[in-house]
Amino acid sequence: MGMFWAYRKLKHAGLKSQLESIIETSASASERFCAIQIAEACSGAGLSRLLADLALRESEPLFLRIAAASCVADHGVEIDKSRLLPLALQVSQTEEEERLKSQALSAVWPAHCTWTQIKDSLGADDPQTTTALGRFLGFIFAEGLALSDLADALDWLADKNCYPDGLSGWAAATDQLLMRASAFADDPTVRRAIVGVLFARLSRHHRVFYESGTEKGDGMLWSASTRRAIAVELIPKLAPSGYLAVAALRSSSPLLVREDIEFMMDRWDIAAADERLVWEQAIVWMVDWQVPEASSTVLTASAERHPRLTPILETQQQAVLSISTGRMNAKRS
Repeated sequence: MGMFWAYRKLKHAGLKSQLESIIETSASASERFCAIQIAEACSGAGLSRLLADLALRESEPLFLRIAAASCVADHGVEIDKSRLLPLALQVSQTEEEERLKSQALSAVWPAHCTWTQIKDSLGADDPQTTTALGRFLGFIFAEGLALSDLADALDWLADKNCYPDGLSGWAAATDQLLMRASAFADDPTVRRAIVGVLFARLSRHHRVFYESGTEKGDGMLWSASTRRAIAVELIPKLAPSGYLAVAALRSSSPLLVREDIEFMMDRWDIAAADERLVWEQAIVWMVDWQVPEASSTVLTASAERHPRLTPILETQQQAVLSISTGRMNAKRS
C-alpha cells in the first residue's frame, strides 16, 4: 500500500506513453509489472485497451495478465471490460488461472455477464472464501445481481444449499442475497424464494446465517412485517418439527422476536393441527418461564384472546420449571 501512494505521485500528462513503451517493449517482466502497478495507482493511465490486450494474450506470464485484468476491472472503459468475458468464463486449472478468472469476472460483472453465465461457469463447484473466486461470489457477485434475477438465484441456491460456515463462497453469496431480498419481501415471488432458502437450511440442520461471533440482533435487520410474512409461509413447511422453528429463532438475526408473541398466538389459533405444534414450540421457546413477570404476561394474553392455548402453555411452563428445579437439586447434591 505504501508503494501505491508513492506511485500515485507519478501521474502526469506524459505518463501513458511512458508506460506503454515499457509494457510493450521491455524485456523485463518485473519492469512491465511495475508499469502496470503504476497504471493501477494512476486510475489506469488511459491504458485500458493495451492492458485488456495483455490480459487476453495467452503467451504472457500469468502474473502480468492478472495485474492487467485487475487494472481493467478497476479503471477500464466498458468496451475493454467486456472483452474479458472469455477469461471470466474459462475453466481454471491452477490457482493463478483462478485469480485471472476472478479479475476478469470483476471486470465483466454485472454489465457484460449474465446470472446464467455465472451459474454455468461456477455452479458445479463451491469456491472457498479464502480464494479469489470465493471472495468474488461472497461480495462482488451478490452486490451486482439484478433484482430481476434475485428470486431465480435464491431458488437455485436453495437447491445447492451450501453450508454457511464462512468458507463456502456460494453460502456467503446466499447470505448477502438474503439480506438484499429482505427489503423486497413484499414481492410474493421474492418472499417464496427467501422461504425456500430458509427451509432448505433448516431442514438440513444448517445455520440460518453464518455467524462470526455476532450477538442476537447484530445481523440482518428484518422488519416486523417481513419477519411475519416469511414466518406465515415458512412455519407450515416445517410442521410438525417444532425444533426446526426454534433453530430459526436462535439465529443472530431471528425470524421472530418476543414482540411477535401475540402474532404467533393469532397464527396458532387458525393453524392446522400439525402446524400448531410448530407455533407452540416457537412460543414456548420465546418465553423465559423462570421470570414470573414474563410468564404471567404471556399467560394473561393467552387467557384473554386464546383460551384454548392457555392449558398448553401452562403445561409447558410446569415442564420447564420442573427441569430447572431438578438441575438445581442435582447441583446441590
